[in-house]
Amino acid sequence: MPLQIRRGTDAERLNSFTPAEGELIYTTDTKKLYVGDGITPGGVAIDTVGSGGSSYADSDVDTHLNTGTATANQVLSWNGSDYAWVADQTGSGGLANIVEDTTPQLGGNLSVGFFDITGGGNINITGTITAPQFTGNLNGDVNGNLDGDVSGKLIGDVFADDGVTRILNSGNGTSQPAELTGNVIGNVTGDVTGNAAGNHSGTFTGNISATGTLDGDIQGSVFGDNSSLLVDGISGTHFGSFQGSLTTGRITPSLNDIIIENADNVTTLDFKTSSSADLSGNTDNRAAFYFGRNDINGAVVESIFAGSRTSIYMVVDDGTETFAQTNTMLFDNQGRLGIGTYTPQAKLQVAGPMMPGVYANASARDTAIPSPVAGMMIYVTDVAKFQGNTDGTTTGWVNLN
Repeated sequence: MPLQIRRGTDAERLNSFTPAEGELIYTTDTKKLYVGDGITPGGVAIDTVGSGGSSYADSDVDTHLNTGTATANQVLSWNGSDYAWVADQTGSGGLANIVEDTTPQLGGNLSVGFFDITGGGNINITGTITAPQFTGNLNGDVNGNLDGDVSGKLIGDVFADDGVTRILNSGNGTSQPAELTGNVIGNVTGDVTGNAAGNHSGTFTGNISATGTLDGDIQGSVFGDNSSLLVDGISGTHFGSFQGSLTTGRITPSLNDIIIENADNVTTLDFKTSSSADLSGNTDNRAAFYFGRNDINGAVVESIFAGSRTSIYMVVDDGTETFAQTNTMLFDNQGRLGIGTYTPQAKLQVAGPMMPGVYANASARDTAIPSPVAGMMIYVTDVAKFQGNTDGTTTGWVNLN
């Protein structure tokens, strides 16, 4: 009867157990025989035990242990084909020079004390480098804040996060269109195109296209989008039209006058109420001129000239900063003129007494009215008579009472 020994696949041999010393194992897939030494999982192949070459018996190891070439703080190490004595890297007898290890690895933090790391090689770190100062050339990406002065040349362009948008062209020293977030302290030489949100103080030299509030002096001329001159910086003359809101601002002429000229054309001031709604039925003021004073006592409105959809009127302060109806003259869209009333019912309605022109005598009358118009009415004091003109001549005056 044949003798059978433990058997199985090579994977089962390696993963299942460690055979006892002298125990045999046969692998059914690789057709090899292994013998246990009580230590090695899966046993040791029969064809490597005591066969010479790269396999060593205890006596072979003893030969190396007894060699006279070993020195203090060395260990016996297998180099792939033989045993050799090398420096112990785990204790005080480590490498005399790092160059002795061609692939050194750190097991903890490296402290250089107050010494330098020098050489002609490269430092390739996938983590973060933290240092108070960098001196030399910087190649690669920089992420984070730069606080301090940069002196030297920038070789290469600066790109945005997308890797495509060029922010700085180092070849011609120009800044490309990009967004800047943060404060800029210092001088900017060149063109700035785009929106700037925030406060700006200082001197601007060049062309400015801005939307918002400019608080300060503007030196130079102002041009429109079509390059037409709007403000002549030399003569101080304004050209073109003004569009916008002055609800919180003011126009302060240097000589207390505003002169508007329109080069042989009709000069117009066009005031409109702007709204997204239908204003055709709205009777509120379309525009108003306020006249008054602004002195040590504050700002006071003393008279108003205003226009609406239905009328034009003037009103004057009665002396108590009150605008009474009795101090109003109004002309409405029905061709009616009212004096002292907001709602005239006739072509002329005067809310109060009327006094025609008063003259001392006929001679004074004719001197004051050399070309009368038929229908005129006056009062002559020397005869105590109202007189009316019938034919438009100085002899056409007749007494009315």
